[in-house]
Amino acid sequence: MRTTHSWEVQDYSPREKESSKKGSPHEELEVVSLSKPPPEKTFMIGIQLGTDHHNLLIKLLQRYEEVFAWNHEDMHGVDANIAIH
Repeated sequence: MRTTHSWEVQDYSPREKESSKKGSPHEELEVVSLSKPPPEKTFMIGIQLGTDHHNLLIKLLQRYEEVFAWNHEDMHGVDANIAIH
């Protein structure tokens, strides 16, 4: 004869366990705006980058601003039902 055991688990959410594993950025981040609202287009850049690299990166992001998908309308060929969840 086979014996089985069962236990009732209360107040357990696997999502709580997963969310507690989320890390934080290795360094403090600065929010950099590429445009004026609305809608504001922003990036987060590490503050330890150094002034020269920081300025070069911002110029690069400003130059190629149009290649980023800022909203679902910018994602041509992607069904909105997939892009928006």
